[in-house]
Parts: sequence; structure tokens; C-alpha cells
Amino acid sequence: MTHVHQVDIDKQDRRYVLAYDVPDGEAGRAVLRWDSANQESDKVYVAPGEYDRPMWFFPSRGAYEFQVYIRGKPNLTLSDAASVTSDYREYIVHVGAEANVSVGMQVTPQNPSPGNNVSIEITASNSGPDTAPSTKVDVTLPEGLTYLSHSPSAFTFADGDGDGVWTWDAEDLASSASERLAITATVGAETHGQDLTVKATISATETVTTNSGTYEVPVPDPGPQNTATGTVTVASSANVEPMFSIARSVPENTPHGHPVGAPIPVLPGDSDPLNYTLTGSDAGSFTVERVASGAQIRVHGSADLDFETKASYLVVLNVSDGKDASGNADPAIDSSIAVPISITDVAETVRVTATCEKVGERGTCTATVSNLPSADTVITYSWTVFDLPTNSWSYVGHNSNTYTVYYNTPGTRKFQVHVTYTDANGKKHYIHSGFPALTWP
Repeated sequence: MTHVHQVDIDKQDRRYVLAYDVPDGEAGRAVLRWDSANQESDKVYVAPGEYDRPMWFFPSRGAYEFQVYIRGKPNLTLSDAASVTSDYREYIVHVGAEANVSVGMQVTPQNPSPGNNVSIEITASNSGPDTAPSTKVDVTLPEGLTYLSHSPSAFTFADGDGDGVWTWDAEDLASSASERLAITATVGAETHGQDLTVKATISATETVTTNSGTYEVPVPDPGPQNTATGTVTVASSANVEPMFSIARSVPENTPHGHPVGAPIPVLPGDSDPLNYTLTGSDAGSFTVERVASGAQIRVHGSADLDFETKASYLVVLNVSDGKDASGNADPAIDSSIAVPISITDVAETVRVTATCEKVGERGTCTATVSNLPSADTVITYSWTVFDLPTNSWSYVGHNSNTYTVYYNTPGTRKFQVHVTYTDANGKKHYIHSGFPALTWP
């Protein structure tokens, strides 16, 4: 029989024990032999009726093949009995990556109404010690939530019948790294009072090629956080009181003081001047002022509207003419209306590309950033080198758009540049390039 076995190997003691015991009643009739697939390796013999525990030490990651068979005479009383050999049993031990991957989830809002959108934020992390190869997150949306969109656009989310597989360009998830995906889904019309649970499961897989074939091997993960769930409870129609609602929307990163949609019309009643105020937990992110056609809501000077952080707000608009029904001074609020404000996602337009050129023993990579907000935007660079075939990430601090590396050992090296810049609103952005490669010699 042939199988692949992956073991979590202690880096300080890379060993794996293979053992075989002669079955009851077979003592004296069989000889066990462990034989390495490498013909230059020593053979291991086990005398009839004995038990042995061969031990191999693996100095590095990789696939190791072993063979074992039983040889002996079926009838020891006959001197001319022919010796027989059993079929070979082949064992493949894969000493692979050790990666503690985990996934977290946050779903907002917690009590949406049917027809509203919810934001599902999923974070995939790897606490190491190795890079987690071919990492993916399987996402299941329950019946009642319909996939609408996702961000950032650089990620891939393949949706089908409520299920999706999230992957990203690099596929591998480096040690001490994390990635974040935001999915927007719509709450179904017939979900009043239902609990809708989203599930996400993270996994990593190594591709192992041996003399026996190619196998997909899951990376062992000692951590318990491989699955995350998020539940929203849809508001019940029986418990929702009727109210006026005028929805408004504004693009993320909108400058301070910018109007949030058109003014909200108000029936003045008479010529008394009207005073407007905003209340509610989100009121601090906006201001309101009196205009000729009613009340104009604007972005507050201290607000930072980021779709990936918070996709919707709710404020209460209050109006008062400063008098009671008899015309006496009265600061009480005369009327209120709830105003939902949704933040629309704005795709990043800034792009970074990297190209590499090899001249002799030296390789030079150059980063190019396009579509910056302005010519004097301050940007910083950091380069990552990915060395093959050892699969080890090495981080190189660098503050220039060029990076030079010199040949030292044969192999292929991939390069990636990371760019950080700050926009006009003081918000910091992070983007990265693809993976150009150079090969030596």
C-alpha cells in the first residue's frame, strides 16, 4: 500500500520512528526488513520473532521514501522449501512546513433589517514558525445572505451557491503575517427574526512530488482557531416600530466638510428660524447646518470614513423652532427623523510594479509607483526576497525604489516591493507588487 504521511517535526530533534511487530503465531516464519529507497542507505534486519524500532533523522524538510517487505520460507521443516518474499510496502514520510494559521471574523451590523447590507470582515493570520504554503479560506454564507461584493479587489473570492473560496495573489501566507478580506452581503427579504451564521475555515496545503506520484498534503496546524463564525440576528417585523427614514450615502475618504447627499427637506410650518441637531451614537462623525431647502448634513472635521473599517452609520436629525404651541420660548425638540448613512467603497487607484534585471552575479530590481494622489506624496519602500528552493522568506529593510542582490548560491529568487503612502486626509495606505524572479547561475 502507498500513502503519504506528514508529521509535525520538532526542529531541534528531526526524527520519525517506523516500527513493525511480527504478528502473533508468525514467530520464526518471517524476517522483517526495512530498506531505504536510496540504494546507498543501510538496510535494517529484524530476526524471526523479534521486534525492532528503526529510527531515521531528517536533517531538512522534504519527502523521504521507505520500503519494507517480509522474506522467509513457508515451511521450515523442508530443507528444499523455496524462500518467498512478500510484496513491497512503500512508505513516504513528508517532513513539511510548520505553520500555525488562524482565522477571525467580525460581522456588522448585528441586527440588520431585511433588505439591508452586512459587512463580513475576515482576517487570516499565520503565527509561524514557517510560511504556510497555498493558503486559502473557505467561506460559507447561509441561506438568507446573498454575496454582493468584496474588497480589496486584488483578492479572489469565487462565489457559488453561498459558498466561496478566498485566495490571494501570493498564495503563501508568510510567518507573522496576516491578510484581511471584507465581504458585503445582502439580507434576504424573508429573514425576519432569523439567526444567520457565516462560517470561515482556513487551511494550507503543500504539493509533494515523489517517485510514486504527486500528492496534496495538508500542513499540520497545532492551533485551534482554524474555523471562525459570525452571526447576525435579523430584526423581527413584529418588534420593529415604524419610523421615517431618509437614506444618504457618501464615498469613503470623503474630505472633511463635504456634504453627505442632498439637503433633507423640512416643512417649516411658519417663518420661525429652525435649529437642527444630530444625536445618536454616530452623531460625532457628522455636522448639520441650516440651508434654504432644509438641513444639510456634512462630514465632521475629525471623521475618518473608511469603508473597510465601518460601512454604515445612523444619525438622528432633530429640528426645533424654539417655541411651544402657544408661542412661548421652548428649546424642546419638535420633530426627529432617523437618517442612515452608508459609506461606499472606493477602489484604490495607486499601483506599484516591480521589474528585475540580472547582470552577471548582480541582480537589480526597480519599483514604479503610478497614480499617486499628488506629485509630492511621501512614500516608503520595503523589499521582500523569496528564496527557492529552501522556501524561506527574508525581509530586507530598504528605503529606496531599487534593490540590488548578489549571487551567492544557485537557485531562483522572487522579489516583492511593499509601498506605504499617506493621502491628503492623513490616511495611510499599503500596497505591494507582483513577484518578478531571477535565477542563478
